[in-house]
Amino acid sequence: KLANKAFGQGQRSDPNYVNSWVGQALTAEIMGREEAMDLFRHSTQLGQNQQGGLGYGNWVCQSLLATTSDVNSYSIYNMHAIPVACDALNWYIEKNPNDGGAWNMLGILTERMGLKKNSLKSYENAYKLSEKVYRDLAATNYGRILAKLERYSEAIKIFQEVQEATFNSVTGLALALYKDKQFEESYGAYEQALHWLTEEQNSQSDLLVALASIAYMFQGADAAKTLLFQSIELKPPSPWSLYAILSLAILHKDLKLAKLASGELEILKNTEDCLKNYALLKSYAYLLQVSK
Repeated sequence: KLANKAFGQGQRSDPNYVNSWVGQALTAEIMGREEAMDLFRHSTQLGQNQQGGLGYGNWVCQSLLATTSDVNSYSIYNMHAIPVACDALNWYIEKNPNDGGAWNMLGILTERMGLKKNSLKSYENAYKLSEKVYRDLAATNYGRILAKLERYSEAIKIFQEVQEATFNSVTGLALALYKDKQFEESYGAYEQALHWLTEEQNSQSDLLVALASIAYMFQGADAAKTLLFQSIELKPPSPWSLYAILSLAILHKDLKLAKLASGELEILKNTEDCLKNYALLKSYAYLLQVSK
C-alpha cells in the first residue's frame, strides 16, 4: 500500500513519467487487482518501457483466456489491445531478443491477428529459447501453427518432442497425423487424449466425433454411429456429434435416424454459432422426409 501511495504521488508530480505508472501497475498486479491491465496499457501510451510492454502483453494474453465476452469486448477489442500489445512486445524483444516467454506471447497475439507467418517465427524462437520447464508449452504452440500452415510432417515432429503429454499437445498431434493421412496413428492419439488427458465431457464428446470420422473411413457407418451415439450421451454434447449423426442419416437415407437426430438438433436452434449448420441440415432432413 505504501508503494502504491508513493507511485501515486509520483504521478501527481509528473503525470507523464512512465516509471510511476509501470510501478503502480506492478504493485496492483502483486496485490491481485484487475486495474493492473489498465495501468500497463496507460504506460504504453506514455512511452516505451520494457517492463510496461512485457506486462501489458502478459495481461492481454490472460484476458484472451477470459470466458466472458463482455470482458473481451471492452478490454481487448474496444481498446485495440492486441495490436498495441504486439507493438509493445516487438519493442521489448528488440532489447531482449533471448526472452522465450516474450516470443511466445508475441506468437499468441500475432496468431490472433491472423498473421500466421509472423506467428510461426515467434513460436519458433520461443521453442528454441524457452527454458526446459516451458519447452513443452512452446512446442505445442509451435506445432499448432505449423499444422495451420499445412506443414504437417514438421508439426508431427515438433509435437512428438513434447516430454509431458497434455490434452492440447496430443490432440494437436492427432490432427496433424490425420491431415498427413496417417489415420491409424491419428486414431491412437485421439484415443489417448480421450481416455487419459481429459475428464471434461464436452471435450470427450468432441474427441468421439473425431474418432467417428476416422472409423467411418475404414469400418463404415455402423462403427461411426456407435461412437457418435456415445458422444451425444455426454453432457453437453458436441454440436459436431449432432451434425454428424444427422448427416449420416441423410447420406444413407435413414429416415428413422434422421427424425431422431433432427429432434436432438433442436437444442442448437438458439445458439448463434450453430444456426448456419442447424438450418442447412434441418432443410436436408425435411427434403429426405418429402422424398420418402
